[in-house]
Amino acid sequence: MSKLLLALVTALHLIPHPFGVSPIGATALYAGAYGNLRIAWLVPLIPLFIGDVFGGFYDLTVMAFVYIGFALSALFGAHAMIERQQPAAAAA
Repeated sequence: MSKLLLALVTALHLIPHPFGVSPIGATALYAGAYGNLRIAWLVPLIPLFIGDVFGGFYDLTVMAFVYIGFALSALFGAHAMIERQQPAAAAA
C-alpha cells in the first residue's frame, strides 16, 4: 500500500469528523481487494493505532473488537475481489 494513502487516511482520521464517519473502513476494504493480502490486514490498523495514540486509548476489550473488526474488513475485501474475479465458480 502506498505510504501516501496511509498518511492521508491517518490525517483524515485525526481531524474532527462525525461519529462513525472515518475512512478507515473503506481503506480496509480497498487494501484487501487491491493490496497484498499478507499485509492488507495491517493497513487499517496503522492509522487506527496512530489515532488512538493521539486521541487516547479506551477499554481494552472494546479496542480488541474494533481492531479485529477492521482487520477482518480487509479479509472481506479480498474475498469480495476473489468472488468478483471468478463469477462462474461462485454461481456453481
